[in-house]
Amino acid sequence: MFFRLLSAALPILVASFPYENRRKHSKALLTTTTHVATTVDPSTVSVRHALLIAIITICATIVVVALCCGVLCLVRIRFRIITMRQKFYNRSKQRRESAVGASNDYEDHLPKKNNKDKWEIKLKHLVINEQEKLGSGAFASVFKGTIKGKSSVFANHAKLNVSLHFQENMNNEVAVKMLHKHTGHANRVDILNEIDFMKKLGFHPHVLNMIGCVTNVYNPLLVVEFCSKGDLLHLLRHQRTGQHEVEDNLCLKDLISFSWQVSDGMSYLSSRNFIHRDVAARNVLITSNNTAKIGDFGLCRYTTEALYTTRGGKLPIKWMAPESLKMFEFSLKSDIWSFAVLLYEIFTLGDAPYFSIQPTDMMKYLEDGNRLEKPEICPAEIYDLMSECWLVPQTHL
Repeated sequence: MFFRLLSAALPILVASFPYENRRKHSKALLTTTTHVATTVDPSTVSVRHALLIAIITICATIVVVALCCGVLCLVRIRFRIITMRQKFYNRSKQRRESAVGASNDYEDHLPKKNNKDKWEIKLKHLVINEQEKLGSGAFASVFKGTIKGKSSVFANHAKLNVSLHFQENMNNEVAVKMLHKHTGHANRVDILNEIDFMKKLGFHPHVLNMIGCVTNVYNPLLVVEFCSKGDLLHLLRHQRTGQHEVEDNLCLKDLISFSWQVSDGMSYLSSRNFIHRDVAARNVLITSNNTAKIGDFGLCRYTTEALYTTRGGKLPIKWMAPESLKMFEFSLKSDIWSFAVLLYEIFTLGDAPYFSIQPTDMMKYLEDGNRLEKPEICPAEIYDLMSECWLVPQTHL
């Protein structure tokens, strides 16, 4: 506004002076200016320098404040995006639960992830060998890997006398479970739930233990113990075909030892109120010193109730108890039934149970009182134990 008034007033002021007066005034002003310029006071120069420094300081301050405001705006925008994404995931979960009723999955019983997670592994400390695939499933694969530095299992289980297997694993070899590319949101939720489940599981020498995890929302990784001999089913079948090393020869004592170790691991799971739901030889892993470990907790559930009722899905039909086949009810007793089927696999060196029976006929076959026959090398005492595991109350028939 000041500059507008000045620009409007200047022509009027100039016009009010006669031409001759203006000319004399201009010459006088020029003479005065020249004289002042030639007699500049040093104090005036210092004032000008101070004024210039003040102007530069003010400009720099304005630039710094502007940059800080820009960074603050970016942080607020990022925070709002993360908040909106979390709200979206929460709404999606609520819609799924409202569509199928109240959830009974173990994810509802597990503690929420905190900011400082002792299980978290930095990607720069984890080396994944994608050329050495240990196994593959419908939505995930397992690769061999190594951890740089000391294994986190000693920090997470510092008060426990960890098994000799960990102490001998000087190379920090691990198995890394990762999702296939282009998997959906439901699969990512499943593996994140499995990670949370294994955090709560705790340590046991006959249960596959978690080493660490990478809980990236888009590419979560589950890091567990590396069992060099693979799963028990393949180890047993290699005994029949001779496709194994001499030191891997198994005798009856080894088969009985595997049976006891699995039962010990199952006893630990039941003491923690976990129902495995998929006890089978394919889900038992063997270390280099023939230690058996129960693994694959994708179907495992935590429950404080006697029974767990599933909402369906892909289930191991020929390992399931009659009440599980008929009413989709799972309990410690249904795991005991599956354990007896696993004993059949062990003492037949990997035979498939009920080989000639179709899955759709399993319920009627069991209701008629049929059971698996005694394996040829199975001791009578163990088969008697298997038969007791397959006893069914009349209410379940």
